[in-house]
Parts: sequence; structure tokens; C-alpha cells
Amino acid sequence: MTASPRVRLKYTCEGGGAYGLNIPASAYVDKGVRLLRTSDLAGGKLAAEDGAIFVPEDAVEPDHLLRPNDLLLSRSGTVGRAFLVPADAAGMAYAGFLVRYRTGRKVVPRYAYYCTQSAEFQFSVQAEAITSTIQNFNAERYNNLTIPLPSLDEQQAVADYLDRETVRIDTLIEEQQRLIELLGERRSGLIEHALVKGLDPQASTVPTPVPWLAGAEVPAHWQVTRIRYVIAEMRAGVSITAEQIEPEGPYRVFGGNGVRGYTDSCTHSGTFVLVGRQGALCGNVHLVEGEFWASEHAIVATPVAGVDPVWLTHMLRLMDLGQYSMTAAQPGIGVGQILPLALPLPRLHEQRAIGRHVDEQTAKIDELIAETERFIELSRERRSALITAAVTGQIDVRDEVA
Repeated sequence: MTASPRVRLKYTCEGGGAYGLNIPASAYVDKGVRLLRTSDLAGGKLAAEDGAIFVPEDAVEPDHLLRPNDLLLSRSGTVGRAFLVPADAAGMAYAGFLVRYRTGRKVVPRYAYYCTQSAEFQFSVQAEAITSTIQNFNAERYNNLTIPLPSLDEQQAVADYLDRETVRIDTLIEEQQRLIELLGERRSGLIEHALVKGLDPQASTVPTPVPWLAGAEVPAHWQVTRIRYVIAEMRAGVSITAEQIEPEGPYRVFGGNGVRGYTDSCTHSGTFVLVGRQGALCGNVHLVEGEFWASEHAIVATPVAGVDPVWLTHMLRLMDLGQYSMTAAQPGIGVGQILPLALPLPRLHEQRAIGRHVDEQTAKIDELIAETERFIELSRERRSALITAAVTGQIDVRDEVA
């Protein structure tokens, strides 16, 4: 296929890009016209109605009602995200962070959608995006982006070819994503079984009085204790300013979710368990060894001599400390909420064996998950390259769909 002339997006559609409906959340209703947002359109697919929002019918002008084959493009945050409106989404409205293009007679709608998913189109969007706190890409910028425009027959051939080939890739990606979910479930189950049942299948068990385990069976010889008796000391970290944190330095700075950067002094030396104490990181648990700075966003716990730090780290993760947050709007947890919590306590040699077992087995599963994620990324790159090659005429698809 020879190279096709390039045409600005606005000339392939009726009237150029049109912004969506701006309506405050206070006007949302339980029933009415569904309002599509960028979050509803991930992966070019319409999200399920669970979590959908609706607006009153009288709040929607006719021009904001979608028709089949309308093309939506995100103009804020997830710029470049595209969605081709199917028949079952006709009559829905679209929100202000979306731009609508009404495909005209010059372009096959599915072909136009694939053009927006090509690497060159996405590169142009990202290169021209206005970046402040979030990315922004207005209708005028979309209007002036160009797409290759061969004959309608060739557009149809490209769209038919990509329909078939991308479905194959998408199906493969979905299978791999499901595999990741299954591996994650297996990982969680392995951890819970080891921490609750132990490693000896012959051990006699009894229901535990630990509230968060809801009467689960645990080895009969295990004790039940409270966190205050397995922790020698537990206190918040030390405040540190952004100016004190560097990209490199002799000491790591830990917050509620791992390393935040580096600094030139330390607050702790040894082996400690860190618990995130604020916001989305509330309840995150990390095992940290060596010399480091623990910031005010972390609670630092020093295990007593008879408690294995690795086992304790896994146990605190299993307990899901974030559920004991003092508030819901801005989650936060303090030492006072953690210390009274009960937990099952194996003997020290069992703790060490359980900790090693969990580390070894989860490392294997984590590697499988990482390999699967790499495969998915390569598949997405192949999908993008295939779309780009097809819409730019680098491959001749006419015989492929004959």
C-alpha cells in the first residue's frame, strides 16, 4: 500500500471536536442519563454500570447525547484515551473532560479509532500535551492532529484486519491478566495458610480467640498474645523536610511506602518493622535493616528478642492494619491502635521457618507475576506497532481480509 495523504482530524468529522457536559457532582441522580467519564473508557471499552453516574434528562442538551460511532478522546489526565461509541451506548452523555468527534462520510469510524491508537498519534498527543498538575489537551489541539486517509475501501480493509488481529492480542492479554490474578490469589492463600496454620500438617489445631481471624483453626501449642508484648518499642519516625531529601546519599529515607530518597544522616540503625501511618499508605508494612532515616509518615517497631522480624512483618501485613484507621476521609493509625491488637504467636524456631518459607515461595510467585507483566507489556507494544503499521500503509492488509 502506498503512503496515504494526511488530513487533520477536524476535516474527517462533522464540526470538529465538541466538549462534553460540565455538571457538578451535586446534580448527579440515581436514575437518568448515564454520564461517561474518562475513567469509564479504559482500554477502549465501556465500564460496567456498577459505579456509573447519572444526570437528570433535562440537564442534557441534545448535542451532548452520543450517537453510534461517535469518537471520544480524553483531554485531561489520561490524554489520548479513545472510545468509539457502540450502539448500546447511544443516548448516553459525555463529561467535560472528553472531546467528541462525530465521524463523517470521509472516514470509516473504526479506522479513525485505530488511527488514534497508533504510536504516532499517541506520540503527538504526549509531545504536545500541556503539563501542569495534570496533563491537558484541548479540542483545538486534537483538531489539528493529522491521520492518514486512504480510500474508504482501504480504510475498511485496515479496520477489518485490525478488528481480527487486535482481538487475538487482547484475548491473550486478558488471559495473562487473569493469570496474574490467580497468582496473586495463590500468593495470598500461601501466606495466610503459613501464618495461620503453620508448616506442620500433623499439628493438632484449635479455634483461635483472635478476633480478626474469626475462630480459624491454629496449632494448639501456639500462644495468643498482643502486639504490645512482641514489640520492645514502637514510635513515630522523625520529621524531615523535602529540602533534606536527595536523589543520592549515604542513608535511605523511609516513609510509609518504602524509600523516598536519601539524606546525609540517619535516625535508626538495626532491624526494624515500619508501618505506614497516614493516608493511602496507612497500614503498609516494611522490614528495614541497616542505617536509615524513618520519616514522620512511618511508625517504627523494634521486635523483642524472642520474635523474628521477618515473621512479624508478614503477620502485620496479614492483619491489614489499615482497617484500624481512626478516620475514613484521611486514614491514619497510631501506636495506640496497634499495640492492643491480638495475634497468634508460634515458637521462635517456627517463626523463623515460616518467615523463610513465605519469603522463598512468594519470591517464586513474584517472579512469575513479573514475567507475565513483561509479556503483557510486550503484547501491548506489539498491538500498538501493528496498528501503526496498518494505518500508515507499512503492511498491505488487503489480502489479509480477502
